[in-house]
Amino acid sequence: MIQNMNNKKILITAKDLFNDYNNSEYIVIDTRFSLFDSSMGQDEYKTGHLPGAIYVNLDEDLAGNINQYSGRHPLPSIDKLTQRFRDWGISNNSQVIVYDANNSAIAARLWWLIRWLGHEDVFILDGGIESWKKENYKLETSPSSNDPGDFQASRATKKIWNSQLIESWLRDDIPFVLLDAREKSRFDGLNEPIDKIDVWLGKEKEIDVYVDQDIYKTIKKAKKKLLKVYMKYEGPIEAPVIKNQKVGKLTVVYDQELIGEYDL
Repeated sequence: MIQNMNNKKILITAKDLFNDYNNSEYIVIDTRFSLFDSSMGQDEYKTGHLPGAIYVNLDEDLAGNINQYSGRHPLPSIDKLTQRFRDWGISNNSQVIVYDANNSAIAARLWWLIRWLGHEDVFILDGGIESWKKENYKLETSPSSNDPGDFQASRATKKIWNSQLIESWLRDDIPFVLLDAREKSRFDGLNEPIDKIDVWLGKEKEIDVYVDQDIYKTIKKAKKKLLKVYMKYEGPIEAPVIKNQKVGKLTVVYDQELIGEYDL
């Protein structure tokens, strides 16, 4: 077993990994990826990666099929993910180390996916590939591969929440904790470089919310009001259009008819 690693830890340092790098049970996975350029991660992998590390792609390997309800990167199916793990050489006795660059967001996603399928021995390289480089450890440029593994997923997977479930909790005022892991500027609505600034509040339709900075500061309070409006006026023609015309207020229009003005 890799030194200083147990299933209660999430991170492994570059030094600890290097000191036990000949362990035959480890599988090292490079997950570098850019939401602005989907080929950048693999290009960086080709210029230098940890010895023996294989490359996996967020869009192709770590996400399911996109549809109008799914968002950008929905969960892949358990069957697809299980086969991917086997293709990467993972078995149930494997020790998996995942890494990327920057904030390790993609590595964290794969860490969660592996644990979701019941495999506890997975760890994130603390500091990503940059921590490995700072120690002047060797990098390779040639692609790596592993013999197929025989990973078996545990069907007693951790619970997941979907938007319909969260919607019902909001509607019924059921308390819950929901964490947003994006950068604070994106959470506050001050900077959105990737997605159109929309809020999904209904089961089938999208409600566009065009708001200024002051309203974004109170958007949490607004969501329950918007949800109630949506549930009341949901129909097959179109979702309500909600626009701010005054600071601190939302104007709701449905099927070109004014529904009302709501205080935030």
